[in-house]
Amino acid sequence: MVSELEKIQNEVTDESIKNKVNQSKIKAKSLGEIINVLLEISKIESGQSIEMQKQRVDELIFDSIGELNIIYPDFNFNVNYFPNDMQEDDLLIKMNPILLKQAFFNVLSNSVAYSKENQSDINFIVDSGLKIQFANKGKPISDEEEKYLFHYFFRGKNSVGKGGYGLGLMLTKQILKIHDAEISYERQIDTNIFEMKF
Repeated sequence: MVSELEKIQNEVTDESIKNKVNQSKIKAKSLGEIINVLLEISKIESGQSIEMQKQRVDELIFDSIGELNIIYPDFNFNVNYFPNDMQEDDLLIKMNPILLKQAFFNVLSNSVAYSKENQSDINFIVDSGLKIQFANKGKPISDEEEKYLFHYFFRGKNSVGKGGYGLGLMLTKQILKIHDAEISYERQIDTNIFEMKF
């Protein structure tokens, strides 16, 4: 599908059509990556090992931001480091880049979908380990819905009219578990915060 879309993109001359085809191509790639993630997770569950390597975690997040900015050019991701003089070693973790990038892409996509201010903050915090917070202004989910937030196919009331399958957060939780990390949700008045701890 991606190669067919690339062929169409190269053949058309109208810029607005080219942009729409490019967005469809990115969405098709994203769907392909979700399928790859499911296959990798099933390998792990069947006892097979997966490749892990040390890499800077913020590089994966910037890759995901770059892809999302093609689809949503007006959305702003504000990246912050605490402390400001954070060292490179603080951001290096042993990871499977394919899986972890998908986890970040899932959470960042949610930030785009549910933000009412067209922006999101990503905070890298070193405090007895690395924490990454994804915060956006938007309608928080209810106490009742929060219980099901990381379950398969769960979609809250605030997802009405928005695309998605209700798989992203559950896959993200499983991916982080593979990396000996965890994800949690916190609401502060009109702000949603997802925090990953490595």
